[in-house]
Amino acid sequence: MEELLSMNIKERERLKVLIRLESSTLSQDIASQQLNISVRQVQRLLKAYRNRGEVSLICQKRGKKSNNRLVNSLTKEVAAIIAENYHDFGPTFAHEKLTEIHNLKISVSSVRNIMIENSIWKSRKIKQSKIHQRREPKDCIGELLQMDGSYHDWFEGRAPECCLIVLIDDATSRIMWLQFVKWESCLSYFNAINAYIKKHGKPISIYTDRLAVFETTRKSEKSYKDTQFNRAVTSLGINLILANSPQAKGRVERVNETLQDRLIKEMRLAHISSMEEGNAFLPTYLEIHNKKFAKNPKSPINAHKAIDLDFNLERILCLHHERTVTKDLMISFKGKTYQITETNHKYRLGRQKVLVIEKEGGELEIIHKDKLLKFKAYNELPKDNTPKEIEKKSQINLTRIRIHPRKWHPGRYHPWKVWRKKKVSI
Repeated sequence: MEELLSMNIKERERLKVLIRLESSTLSQDIASQQLNISVRQVQRLLKAYRNRGEVSLICQKRGKKSNNRLVNSLTKEVAAIIAENYHDFGPTFAHEKLTEIHNLKISVSSVRNIMIENSIWKSRKIKQSKIHQRREPKDCIGELLQMDGSYHDWFEGRAPECCLIVLIDDATSRIMWLQFVKWESCLSYFNAINAYIKKHGKPISIYTDRLAVFETTRKSEKSYKDTQFNRAVTSLGINLILANSPQAKGRVERVNETLQDRLIKEMRLAHISSMEEGNAFLPTYLEIHNKKFAKNPKSPINAHKAIDLDFNLERILCLHHERTVTKDLMISFKGKTYQITETNHKYRLGRQKVLVIEKEGGELEIIHKDKLLKFKAYNELPKDNTPKEIEKKSQINLTRIRIHPRKWHPGRYHPWKVWRKKKVSI
């Protein structure tokens, strides 16, 4: 029975050339050019072909184990470590921890193969999605700031589910600010922008989604011009841009996916189980993340602008409400009444518009024409809403109740009295 030989495309092409060389229809120079090898190598192949035939063209290592394969003991050790400590890690992230913590020198592909063989990790199927044209990143750092909030079980049940506020630079994909908050609110974004400006300066533009914080939900006027956030950033000279789809701000969305994979596991290894501990750990993680994933901008120019000295960030980045002062110098705000105790020009404040500034924690300030007014909470007497005791009908003694109807008396100038006076005078 003839032996079945399996040859790849490269080996079959060499066989065709060698057959022509053997029949003297092709020169060795032309054969070396067609096979892209030297003439000396062509002579070796031809000699082996004449001695052993077609078998000489087949690679002798095919079907055999590699000499550089990992030792079985090392493979079992890596699989045991991953199954015990990094069972839900990806191959790349697991390889980093094996190198940093366990000092195991092994390639990423080997870690991937070990995880697949031991059913620890499965490759994700690539979904066929819509094609979105990728936007080129900005040239300078500070030219565009992408901002988003990511809700997730960040502490894996060790603490309640919360939101992570993420601010990244578009030109470098560098995470500029991270903070855990209970939910996305206007004040939480104000705190993030305040910390960012104090550390880096004012960005030229901010890119966000269409959350109610950034865009009003009124049907009559679908615009973001009336929101508290737009009022604040516009007064600081920052341009606000709203994205029409998640893919439009894909850079910050991809950063959220990376954080949901890596940050969770880093906090698990650090035994972090609360928002306070997580916020204290975030600066340490930022250095590790940016060192690995951040890139250099196209231009070395820093587009951040310095904040003006006359700007009060704490007063601008908070909630502003307009109220009208009553005649007795009082205003109502969120179901409470406040008395203005300003002594200067207090009679001119009646019926005037004042600005009520609400800060985080419920702290209030009242401003009129850029002047801070003194005020105090007005404590009204509590209303007595307790129902009074009413006697039953059976308990009432109707015999003791006497009704005295009021008698009617004619007035002083009634016609009766006037006629009597005239009759007496006659």
